[in-house]
Amino acid sequence: MRSLYRFYLYTVFILLSIYATYACNQLLSTLLRLTPLRASYAARPSASELVQAGIFALVSFTVVLLIGGFHYWLIRRDQDAEAGTSPIRSFFLNITEGVAIALSLPTIGSILLSLASSNYDGSSLAFALSTLALALLLELERRRIPSPTRGVAATFFRLHIYGVQAILLVVLSGYWSLITLPIVDALFFAGRAHAESCSGNASCPQDNLFLLAIAGLWFVAIWLFYGWLANRDSSRAWRFVFHGLSFAVGIGLLLLGLYNLFNVILLALLSEPVALNAVLVPFARYNFVGLLTLGLLIAFLYHRWMRAGVDRGLLRTRASLGFVELAIISILAAAIFWWGVGNLLYNTFLLLLKFSQAADRESWLSAGAFALAGCVSIAVE
Repeated sequence: MRSLYRFYLYTVFILLSIYATYACNQLLSTLLRLTPLRASYAARPSASELVQAGIFALVSFTVVLLIGGFHYWLIRRDQDAEAGTSPIRSFFLNITEGVAIALSLPTIGSILLSLASSNYDGSSLAFALSTLALALLLELERRRIPSPTRGVAATFFRLHIYGVQAILLVVLSGYWSLITLPIVDALFFAGRAHAESCSGNASCPQDNLFLLAIAGLWFVAIWLFYGWLANRDSSRAWRFVFHGLSFAVGIGLLLLGLYNLFNVILLALLSEPVALNAVLVPFARYNFVGLLTLGLLIAFLYHRWMRAGVDRGLLRTRASLGFVELAIISILAAAIFWWGVGNLLYNTFLLLLKFSQAADRESWLSAGAFALAGCVSIAVE
């Protein structure tokens, strides 16, 4: 019965906290339209809109303070020995905070990107601030009682830490090329790739490189912060499973970057050099710069974090870690190598038997690039 009672308290507390976040978001969205932070297409709110938003926020916060405050008081009065370390408390606080962090922090980065490209949307700022406030309040409540290091409660804590880090890694991977390629193009090629992609288009402004760099640093910083939190964890299984999978992601991105690079090299050898805008603009077909740099960053950092785990005694020797990393690289490299070789053999088979639907040159180049990327990776081992 005590667990059911505790489940009820935290359910009401979290639901009302989410409702308060929604009310705060609505109020901030209206107030931000009074400032230069509103979107360019957004009109200033009328007096009736301001009154309506204010009344809604006042009523909402009053209800939350009365009902939510009462339930929080009951939570604080729970003096049971397992109250602070119960799985129910850990589940509600860690999962809700993790979702709030995974929504708010990337949204702030996307706001910086929208400012860099002059496509700012003011409504997302209100959402990011209100959701981040929810995460901070839940973090303060979670820190009121030290997190357990064992049991089901610790599992929810680790799911929060490692899960959010994995989500932030996915977000970073999605935005990396959007940020790095315009910067590389502007710094090393005087914006030629951007100019080529915009030829004949009068409305194609250059992104603000400073804000692009700030956005990139933001995405890297929040990912590194959760990496630092995970690096402090003492769980061997969680640490090496998540870090090993993330290391594999980095190696996979490296191999894809090599594949694109060899495509460019093979086309150059055939006297068909690839245009710069096919390499150094976002969503470029032969983007190898973004993939190689991101893959190197991810693989290097997760290698360092796994090595830190070895130094803390979570794995017996560095040789064991080396074997694990070598196995990951070997499996991925062999997979794309044999994929390329298999396609080369298949194309050769079609050519020898003179099928009407023989492989075109692009298919040959793709198969060769896969084989070369896998071959180089195996040789590096």
